Parts: sequence; structure tokens; C-alpha cells
Amino acid sequence: MNGSIEYDVLVVIVNWGSGSDVVAKARKLGVSGGTIMTGRGTARSQLLKLLGIDDIKREVVLMAMPRLLEDDVFMKLREHLKLDQRGAGIAFSMPIARLLGMHVGNERPALESEEPVATYEAIFTVMERGRSEEVMEAVAAAGAEGGTVINARGCGVHETESFFAIRIEPEKEVLLLVVESSKVNAVVTAIEMTMHVDKPGQGILFSVPVNRTSGLYRNDA
Repeated sequence: MNGSIEYDVLVVIVNWGSGSDVVAKARKLGVSGGTIMTGRGTARSQLLKLLGIDDIKREVVLMAMPRLLEDDVFMKLREHLKLDQRGAGIAFSMPIARLLGMHVGNERPALESEEPVATYEAIFTVMERGRSEEVMEAVAAAGAEGGTVINARGCGVHETESFFAIRIEPEKEVLLLVVESSKVNAVVTAIEMTMHVDKPGQGILFSVPVNRTSGLYRNDA
């Protein structure tokens, strides 16, 4: 590996106000830095909907984690955040192909290991704000079990044009779904049919393999 360290993106989704606690705990475990974004949970619950609190505020924590630390970080975060309890939050990691801007002392060579077999994929869909509920209805029918909506702002070529009725940098939503690999094709098809992402300006969708997960529960489990 030429002495280089392999990194993964660690994503932890927790209830509002817990993001700083996640970053502090991860830092003690050797993960430096982190970014906290706001979002809202979309998991379907008839009881929560009846109580009017089915739209739960979430914090999404992103951290670049050396792969050598993955086993220890997942074990300690699972214990600290009680991720074995339904509704406490979820954590998953994704491989990074290229990383710039990280300064780590005492670098150690990455261990040679076989690539993990991904049983989940993370699907990211960027869309105009206000469309996430419509998309969630479609992906739920395709087998997805909840997701997280992250607030964002577009700044691409099409979005920044200012001409009459075209808005400048419109607000966006990013829908993040972690889906079993066997259901990915059906979920992606549902998003395509709902959003028509094959047409310019209708949205962007991409998926990446997930190395490891914690806190995910199936409705039939």
C-alpha cells in the first residue's frame, strides 16, 4: 500500500443535539474532525404520525476515519449510542477513493485485507425542496424502510442562472437511504419514475457501497 492509510467515510445519524457527542467520542477513539449537518427522519410509524411527531429532527455526522480504526470505532459507538436499540440512531461507513486535506501524524501502513462484500448501499438523491415526501412514498412501496432528509443548497450551472422566473441557487433536499443491495434496483427505479431524473434539472441520484452498518432494523425482523 506504499505506506498510505486507507480511509472510509463514517456516517452517524442521531437525534437532534447528539451530533457533538458523537464527534467528541470519535475523537477520543482517534478520528479527527467531523462535520455535522441537520436533517429529519422519515421512518414510517403510525403511532408517531398519530401524535404528530413523525418528522423527527436529526443530525448527520460525517467523519473521515482510518480503516484501521473501523472495528474499534464501530464497537465503541454502538455501545456509547446504544445503537442496538431501535430508534437510537444508525451508523455506516463507505469507502473513500481519494482524500485531501487530512493531516494525520504517526501514519501507519494500511493492513492488506480482502474487500468487504457490501450487503447495503447508500443512495443519495438531490432534489428540489418539498419533493422528499413524494419520493419517500414511492421508495417505501419499493422496499425502503425510512431515510434521512438533509437540507442543502444548489450551486450548479443550471441552478445559478438568473433569468426571469429561474431562481438563483434554489434550496435543495438530499434524501439519504441505506438499502439492502437486493432492493437497490427497485428503489432506484421508483425514484427515477417519480422524479424523472433523466431530464435536466430534475435531480441527481447516486449510490455507493456500504462497508458496515449498525442500528439498522428491518420491519420483518
